Amino acid sequence: MSLTKKQIQDSGLLELYVLAELAPDEMRTVAAAIEQFPELRDECRQIETAYKYYADAYAVQPRKELIDNIIQDISNPNIKGTEIKGTADTYGNKGGFNFWIPLFLGALAFSLWSGWNISKQNKERVSLEERVRICDEQQKAKEVRYAIYDQLNSKNNRIVEIAATEKYPQTQLYLHTNATDGKNYIQIQNLPSITANQSYQLWSLKGDNPPVPMDVFQGEGNNIFEVGYVPDTDAYAITIEARGGKDAPDLTNLIGVISISG
Repeated sequence: MSLTKKQIQDSGLLELYVLAELAPDEMRTVAAAIEQFPELRDECRQIETAYKYYADAYAVQPRKELIDNIIQDISNPNIKGTEIKGTADTYGNKGGFNFWIPLFLGALAFSLWSGWNISKQNKERVSLEERVRICDEQQKAKEVRYAIYDQLNSKNNRIVEIAATEKYPQTQLYLHTNATDGKNYIQIQNLPSITANQSYQLWSLKGDNPPVPMDVFQGEGNNIFEVGYVPDTDAYAITIEARGGKDAPDLTNLIGVISISG
């Protein structure tokens, strides 16, 4: 019997295949389909993971009292016959106690093994979830960077270098500005160092109006990042301010000016 990929997916055969609950000929049919459609293998892995999480979530731990009772019963030399605490079955004295010892020890070992296995699976699940979270964050960071690069390659993009002041001549910074899209990106090559209680702050300068406070940044992380855009601004300035920024600039710590007009 040959089935299409959609028939395999819609029939529930994959779930039964993972559980090995199919007849031999059906198992062979699904296995052949997995070889033909490799994407079904990924679905099988997802089903296995889902079953594993379900089993972890609904696993039943044995009562602590049960283990304590078993240990007490098999270690008590005064027990006569084979009457076991918590049960109603009693066997003859001859050989009965010896029969139950391996059974109880086996039950105890299985209980301990189950607890260890569940703990191990929980740790593996947490580790897997952490790896997935890190991969997602890295993927999002790459997407942001690719979007920035696409913007910088736009034909409407204009690159303006900062005019550093005499106090900070080592400054090297570029503004990528796009009036069509209303976007600004700062590219840092070199900035003067700041202390832990200071920040860099961007300002918009327009005519005789007071400087308008804009982005506050620390100069850490990516050397290219998006900042605010002010239409028809004459220039942008960057100063060093108290950490978190201020409403009015400290012009004694003016790093430089980026002229937009003209």
